[in-house]
Amino acid sequence: MIRISLVLFYLLLATSCKRNIHENSNIDKVFYGKLFYGDQGVTTITSINCEDFIENLESSISYLNIYDKELIENITIISNNPDSVDFKPNYIDVRYRLEFNNDVICFDKFGYYSINNKIIGKFKDFNLIINYINNNKNKSIRLKELPDIISIE
Repeated sequence: MIRISLVLFYLLLATSCKRNIHENSNIDKVFYGKLFYGDQGVTTITSINCEDFIENLESSISYLNIYDKELIENITIISNNPDSVDFKPNYIDVRYRLEFNNDVICFDKFGYYSINNKIIGKFKDFNLIINYINNNKNKSIRLKELPDIISIE
């Protein structure tokens, strides 16, 4: 009986320590912003602008909380130095939205981007965004769940 009590006490102690370590691991993280992205297969009849992106596609959007300082620094550097392209669109069909430092950067699926609703040009390393999403998809949060389908019989 004493052995069983000691084993149970040890298990209880071990699980409580593990939970404390896990909870404390989030304390050192600095929150930099959110990266919203639409599902790959989503199509729309009209183009979606940056302001209406979340409202119009809310059930098709997931987001990632960004704790990666290096990602934010790279995006800041790249966004201030767009690719020099001859073509700059009049509008972009937004599929990605990044909110950080009171700025909103929106991207279309080709890498053209706007900062605070001003179209800048083409993002030099758009794969930086795509790779970050692909590498962290398991941490994404669905903005709004799709409604359950009701069958009428």
